[in-house]
Amino acid sequence: METLVKVKMWPKLLDHTREQCLGVLRNLECSAYSSVVDAFRAGGDLTAEKKASLLELAKILNIPLERHKTEIRRAINDELLNTVSYRLCGPEQSFAWMKEGRRIIPILPRAAPITGLA
Repeated sequence: METLVKVKMWPKLLDHTREQCLGVLRNLECSAYSSVVDAFRAGGDLTAEKKASLLELAKILNIPLERHKTEIRRAINDELLNTVSYRLCGPEQSFAWMKEGRRIIPILPRAAPITGLA
């Protein structure tokens, strides 16, 4: 009669602190939101349904408004997403995306550097 021997190959839990686990969870939330923005951007124009879905998802995943707008700007400037959107939906699919990605507070102009040569 055979006896079964349990072999423990890998630990079921890693040796992470609570703070490390919170960091991993936050990274997963941000990656998930980024992936949804990418999919919506590649799918063409930003419709009211897509915008409402993004804002609801941002609320669920604790994505602040600044991060939301940053992700939109990142997707607008992505060459691959622009190419896919252009090939599938045609030109001029980015005005609503650009409007959504506008900054809340404009970037301040840089002051001239003070150096020994100036």
